Amino acid sequence: MGKQLGLLKTVLIRAKRDGFLVSSNYQFIDSFGLDKQKRILQTLDFEEIELIKKAVLPLRLVNSWKWMLIGLYTGQRVADLLSLKPDQLREGPNDILYIDFVQQKTGRSVTVGILDPLIKEILLEQFPSYSYSQLFNMHIKLICKISGITKRVTGYKMHANPRRKLKGVFKKYELITAHDLRRSFATNYYSKVETPILMRITGHKKESTFLEYIGENFNQDHYADLFIQQISS
Repeated sequence: MGKQLGLLKTVLIRAKRDGFLVSSNYQFIDSFGLDKQKRILQTLDFEEIELIKKAVLPLRLVNSWKWMLIGLYTGQRVADLLSLKPDQLREGPNDILYIDFVQQKTGRSVTVGILDPLIKEILLEQFPSYSYSQLFNMHIKLICKISGITKRVTGYKMHANPRRKLKGVFKKYELITAHDLRRSFATNYYSKVETPILMRITGHKKESTFLEYIGENFNQDHYADLFIQQISS
């Protein structure tokens, strides 16, 4: 509801700018969202990604499996991921495969380098066919379930009655969505790769936004550790 209010205000501002008669009350519309301290983020770690790589899946899930792995290794939004085409691939030096993206949300040009042999094989020899996000989201959960990602975790899940997300304890595969692939990429490589480099790939402009994206609690020791490394070297 908070997001819809924000969109409504955006439409009204645009309408006023374009000369339409708009009630002055539009300026009092405030969007809102879940308290940042109450967010529960879901990600897939490297161990879980290996389980997904090795999963034995029915044929109907293989295409989504390919997209899922590409997403976990590129860190792009689902719209950019699923619109990827073979002509965006470039083979570079030292056995690197480059993927060129123009991010739809920001318009930024981003190049991601791939070294993982399986991901390269998928991209160069088994490029996935088109999929749409709703089907992809459904398949992701099934792939995670078959891969054994079934530990019980706290999170928010959409319920039919009432139709809203409610907090509870669920099997992890039930909570994973397409957007969590991008967040997993950012989380897994944070502290392993310099933050500005990661931000360049994910498209975040502010470090504060990036850190909030991967979860504030995750980074609380990061800079202290970097400081110790620097003064110890």
